[in-house]
Amino acid sequence: MFSRRRTRVFLPFIATATLLTTLTSPAIAEDAVPLSASQAHDLVSRYLEDRAFRVTKEADRAGSNAALTAVPLTADMKQRLDVQSHDLDSVRDYTARGPVRGYVGFDVDVAIDRITAAKPTEVDVQATEVTKLFFGHGDPRAPQFEGYRLQHDFTFIKVNDTWTLGNANPHLKTGPPPPTQAGAPKNPSGTVRVEEKSTPLPPAGVTTARQARAVPNADKSGTFGKNASITPYAYNYQAMWDYAIRWFQKPYNSWYREFPNDCTNFISQIMAAGGWQQTSGFASDNSKWWYDIHTQTYSWAGAHNWGLFAQVYSHRTSPLDYVYQMLQTDVLQVDWDHPDEQPGEEEGNIDHTMFVNAILGEPGAAEEVFLAYHTTDRWNVAFWSTLLPQTEPRDVWYAHRT
Repeated sequence: MFSRRRTRVFLPFIATATLLTTLTSPAIAEDAVPLSASQAHDLVSRYLEDRAFRVTKEADRAGSNAALTAVPLTADMKQRLDVQSHDLDSVRDYTARGPVRGYVGFDVDVAIDRITAAKPTEVDVQATEVTKLFFGHGDPRAPQFEGYRLQHDFTFIKVNDTWTLGNANPHLKTGPPPPTQAGAPKNPSGTVRVEEKSTPLPPAGVTTARQARAVPNADKSGTFGKNASITPYAYNYQAMWDYAIRWFQKPYNSWYREFPNDCTNFISQIMAAGGWQQTSGFASDNSKWWYDIHTQTYSWAGAHNWGLFAQVYSHRTSPLDYVYQMLQTDVLQVDWDHPDEQPGEEEGNIDHTMFVNAILGEPGAAEEVFLAYHTTDRWNVAFWSTLLPQTEPRDVWYAHRT
């Protein structure tokens, strides 16, 4: 049954000084009333709710020609959203065909972070969205929803006494966007530091797009225990999982620095929580891995550098040939700006690092793999149902057994 969850209203405190500055700007007459915090919350919530609804199965009844949102739009914004509507329809279609069986409900929480106005007819709003999209698979052993936290910048323009949405820009930083933001440009995370001539991971650790789409069969499945011979070390995997679930979204653990592209920093924190020991040496040495109050190794926060340390130098992870072999607390990496050029001429740097927080199906033969990561903060991201359909065939995947 479809369940349209009501947005929970949460308006954080807006600093009095900021609000007074906004309302008493020289460009605003004293009797002019700009968009209030409650009005902004209602408009932003409705817009984001409408986007979430569009990717659910229930939206099929409205048809692909239905307007994306009931929020009033400027002509330019309407044109943009007409295009994005088709992208969201595609998300609805491919997630419905995937192991999670589509999205059947949603919950959108919105916080208005800031409101500024240079004139009474145009207001900029910064808001933070925390959204859950509920799966249709019905299996109690697997996650029941996908979630994400995302900041947005909105511009509202007053036209004939009606506030209309003139612009909406989500703060997207890494790879495919959350399902409700389909159509936004893909921005690679960027490795923090890499060797001048990057050292590729062993070929056995590369899962190509073809292999990533492979499903378990009698010849290649099988169960891999965390203490099996494929893993040279035994770590505290419960501690890894607990840390990931505690710190997958902001506010992050304040003991660690935050990076503009924070995905690998998050993974290193998880591994440290599970018992990975730091190794001293030069920060640029990819065979070393450490963090202190002043700085850290390139391998701590750089995706490609971490892969080199984990698999090539320290052997703390082992390569898997197929994504479906992954278990809870394994690590998946991807090079998703891999150029489609001649062999040997590719850029070849890993861009993003993700943590396996759950699977659907049998260990070693997963029907779905669920991922948690930073930048953008997302959790329970379904690999085959959501993430893989948004990527390119030339993207290269690295599956690590931790």
